[in-house]
Amino acid sequence: MKKLYIHIGLPKTATSSIQNFLFKNDHFLNKHGYHYANTGLNIGSQCHHDLIWTLGLHQGPDYVQKDIQKHKSKVLQELAAEHTQHSDKHLIISSELLTFLDEFKRLAPMLAIFKNRDIKFIVNLRRQDTFLESLYQQVVKNGISDTFETWYPKARNIADYNLLFKNILQVTEKENIVIGIFNSRKKGFNPAREFLSLIDLCDKTIDVENCSKNKRLPASCIKIIRFSNSLNLKINYKLVDFFSKYKDRLPLLSNNKGYLDDDQRTAIMREFNASNKALTDRIELPHDVKQEILSW
Repeated sequence: MKKLYIHIGLPKTATSSIQNFLFKNDHFLNKHGYHYANTGLNIGSQCHHDLIWTLGLHQGPDYVQKDIQKHKSKVLQELAAEHTQHSDKHLIISSELLTFLDEFKRLAPMLAIFKNRDIKFIVNLRRQDTFLESLYQQVVKNGISDTFETWYPKARNIADYNLLFKNILQVTEKENIVIGIFNSRKKGFNPAREFLSLIDLCDKTIDVENCSKNKRLPASCIKIIRFSNSLNLKINYKLVDFFSKYKDRLPLLSNNKGYLDDDQRTAIMREFNASNKALTDRIELPHDVKQEILSW
């Protein structure tokens, strides 16, 4: 039976790099019996955010048309047609927006289309302190002016992985959840190749470029952007663009020190110890993955 792989992120686990690879290597995927779905594909971000917005599963930023959900029936029809057209291939859908979905039961209209496929959920996890640190940087780049201390209580639940998996289990069984670990410090770590192994595509003849998309900025740059957001949000894009291009030429701004200090990291990880343990009890994991999560 052919599969549908739904890659839900997490965000800040090299999702952009993975999506970029899938988008650019359609011929390679098709040769091996896989297809990166075209329906709801946002060409700019090379992922399926348009599908998620159209189905009303995520509100989207200001630039997303307010009446996008009027196309819901159409996009479901197009998805069904693509499912039929590529019935001989495994399909892949990727959008980290699904991480923020409050009720996975809301996926039911989409999942019903693929009832004659095995549906697998691909989730990449990251140690919570580095995940939240990176996610905070992203939301500051997107325009918020909260300090980390005021933002964290509102955002911490997204890093409670046990809650996330409890939510996913509303629509599937635990054996249909495939977990990868994002660890950029691991020697030779290549997110796109790691993703291919999670979907059982292990052809080593293709050159999988280890490209880094949406690179993080030094903490000093983020602090400047955050402060500017509280004064004049209109200059946000210009500041982000400037620092992305020139941070390495500005000695006072170019250090890559993280945003959190050691005490903050320790406190965050202490908060999630019990949740991580509960996750390893809830989902049967490969030994190495289980041990890494427990080591957090």
